[in-house]
Amino acid sequence: MSLQGLSEITLLKKWWRSDALWTSNFLYHSPLKRIPFSMDTRALLESQYWKREKTQALQDKKLDMLIRRAAKLPFWRGRIEKSGIVLSVPMTRITLSKLPVTSKKDFRLDTIPDYFDTSLAGKSRLDKSSGSTGKPFGFSHDRSFELRSFANCERIFLTAGSGRRFPVISMRARDRMGFAFTNYRFFRVQGYHSIRHRLPHLQELISSIGGDVILFGVSSSLAELARLVRKEGIHLPLRAILAAGEELPNPLRDEIEEALRAKVYMYYSLSEVGRLAFECDQRRLHINEEWAYVEVTDDEGVPLPSGQEGHVVVTGFENHVMPFIRYDTGDRGIIEKETCPCGRTLRTMQLRGRQIELIVFENGHTVSPIDAAGILHKNLHAIEQFQIVRAGEYAFRIRVVTGRRFDEARPGIIEQLQRLLHPRAEIVFDTDTPLAPGPNGKARTFIDETASLRT
Repeated sequence: MSLQGLSEITLLKKWWRSDALWTSNFLYHSPLKRIPFSMDTRALLESQYWKREKTQALQDKKLDMLIRRAAKLPFWRGRIEKSGIVLSVPMTRITLSKLPVTSKKDFRLDTIPDYFDTSLAGKSRLDKSSGSTGKPFGFSHDRSFELRSFANCERIFLTAGSGRRFPVISMRARDRMGFAFTNYRFFRVQGYHSIRHRLPHLQELISSIGGDVILFGVSSSLAELARLVRKEGIHLPLRAILAAGEELPNPLRDEIEEALRAKVYMYYSLSEVGRLAFECDQRRLHINEEWAYVEVTDDEGVPLPSGQEGHVVVTGFENHVMPFIRYDTGDRGIIEKETCPCGRTLRTMQLRGRQIELIVFENGHTVSPIDAAGILHKNLHAIEQFQIVRAGEYAFRIRVVTGRRFDEARPGIIEQLQRLLHPRAEIVFDTDTPLAPGPNGKARTFIDETASLRT
């Protein structure tokens, strides 16, 4: 049997990689769990270079298994029947597009048995999203999800390490299921504000490991770490940096790389569905296509061609206890047409921010807060931290931690923001109010105080 054939069997979890075997109580809790982790990692390192036809065929097979499994649950059986899908024929990506898009509001506490496989309750773990939409959301992951998630992350670590595996430190508010299998330390940081207080402890941890490490964190925490390292003249022996959770404009990214003397790799993850995409050396975000099927759709849930911006909709392959099928992430993005020069054949995508955070004026003029944040990021010499608050239709209050050239740069920043937002925009800087951290320790770049008035 060819190497590709062995990898396909592993990725489909057949024969010696059967979930029934490796999620059993004995093997799942034994050191032997390293075996499926190693098998999965080897398969993923090979499959990222497959021809597109083979990857698409794999996705169709995984979608077929997923939909047939989901059809046993009342919630999904009803949707499948209503969509006119016939289970007696093979399911494909075309079949998938017949199903309606789902969102958080479809999964309610009073209907859990309809979409939750109670037979797997003893082999699953309850989790919740960070609540970046303002509404924290409960869900469950099972052992099948966790085992494959370890290998998914391992491919990300090896990419950041240029093929070599380095110790990983996760600098987060709380640990995540299936993040790293070996050479891993969790360093608790409750919000980016706490970095300044915990920096000596982080230095001690890195020193105790010895040699280079890969540091993972949300973008705002990494930006604050870079600011402190630059200010204190500290050197941290980092091999690479993994950033997730928030947008990272290029000026700020360059600043982090310069201060921490390591290359930044973004990756895209969703608490409910797991790690969806990772960056290569070309700064291209590759979709984990063996793990999930990612679509970009219009407002009606119709898939858009590559190159067009729309809603990022995800179908996860691995979670059996609570399937997410055609799930609206709340993000907007583009699946790119061009293949990446790095050689990986996995499709690449661009993220365009969250749909819920658009600034919409009365006349229909729309602006992304990311673009407004980009203006502030370009003035790092004047503003070290910021938070944009929309207080009225045209009133914007910007909470800032000022830098050495704030007074000098202030008029120009206001002019740039008014040009972007609206000629009537009133920009007021607030240097006295602390910046409020968001859910799960992330920075809240944009707060819309007018949202409740429009609903």
